[in-house]
Amino acid sequence: MMTWWGLALVISFGTCVFFNLNKTFQLDGLRARGWSTGCAALILTPCLFVFDWPDSPVFYVCAFAAALLMSYAGEITFNLSAKYGGPLVSLSKPLAILCAFFIWAAIEFSETIVMLSDPLRVLGISLAFVLAFWSQLRLIKDNVNIKQAMKYLIVAALISGMVSPIVKYGMSYTVEVQQVLIWIFFFHGLGSILCFTRHALKRNNEPVYSKGFVKFGLTLGPFHVVIGAMFAWAVHLSPNPAFVSLITLLSTVWLMLYYALRGQEAHVKPKSVAMLLTAAVVLVLSTKGI
Repeated sequence: MMTWWGLALVISFGTCVFFNLNKTFQLDGLRARGWSTGCAALILTPCLFVFDWPDSPVFYVCAFAAALLMSYAGEITFNLSAKYGGPLVSLSKPLAILCAFFIWAAIEFSETIVMLSDPLRVLGISLAFVLAFWSQLRLIKDNVNIKQAMKYLIVAALISGMVSPIVKYGMSYTVEVQQVLIWIFFFHGLGSILCFTRHALKRNNEPVYSKGFVKFGLTLGPFHVVIGAMFAWAVHLSPNPAFVSLITLLSTVWLMLYYALRGQEAHVKPKSVAMLLTAAVVLVLSTKGI
């Protein structure tokens, strides 16, 4: 079985699709999120009849809470992606990571104290966080869109920062690895319903259905299934959910390489990329054996 950081590394490739896909489709973020998560839930429906469901109601409450938060965070992310592209959108992640770390530290305070009892481990984790945050702040150079998007980036980060601790807490009520698929079904299924409900409440007469939304959903739905399941399990295995998110910051590096291969300007500083890669390595080495 893969380690949490191995899963996080794979997820970092997959999240490039999330961050950048709506730059191509140019769709409303709320309905796009509704269709993509709805398709993911449809794909996962057979799992409901194959695997045992968790017994605790806390599992389902957490799935609902995470789905509600992500209906907002996903909407903002897709809208920013359509307007500014993936690299800038990924800048919301440092603040989200910081929120996730302290929320989980408060939930499992004694566990956090034990984890941070080793001075070298504290030094390594702190260094990884500093390098990652500093690299992200430097990563987009001379981008005039940052100030325009900052308010939305902060909101998306604060909401996303609450999601991974909820996922980790909900996943603690699973008893076998297959139940992660039950989690993903409820997470995406409830998320889709919430997105379409919120769209209906806006009463703006914009249609729910279009060929573009269907194509977007069918394209991103399978990614939601695979990446969502990997993320939930990686968070479950990790000492702190923020660590998984820190490794997935590498998505910015892969987006930079993707833009470079396509001959597009990614506005990225190579030194920042090196700092981000170093942060990932330092974090993995510092948390080894936990």
